[in-house]
Amino acid sequence: MEDSSTLLRDLAVVLGVASALMLLVQRFRLPIHVGYLLAGILIGPSLPLHLVANEERIQTLSELGVILLLFSIGLEFSIRKLVHQ
Repeated sequence: MEDSSTLLRDLAVVLGVASALMLLVQRFRLPIHVGYLLAGILIGPSLPLHLVANEERIQTLSELGVILLLFSIGLEFSIRKLVHQ
C-alpha cells in the first residue's frame, strides 16, 4: 500500500509543478511547452530539491512526459506552413 501512495504523491507533485509553471509561462506569453520543460528540469535529478520519493519512477514518468510533449508538438506542426515559407 505504501508503494501506491508514493506513486500518487510523486504523480501529484509532477502534475502540480507542471501546472504551476504552465500558468506562469502563460502570463509571460510563452508557449506552454516551455513550462513543461522547466518543470522537468525542476523536478529532475539535476537540481538537489528532491521533490519526489522514487527517482527511478520519476525517470519513467519523465520519459513518458517527453513522449507526450513531442506528440503535442507534432500535433501543432503544419507541413503547409513549412512548405509556404
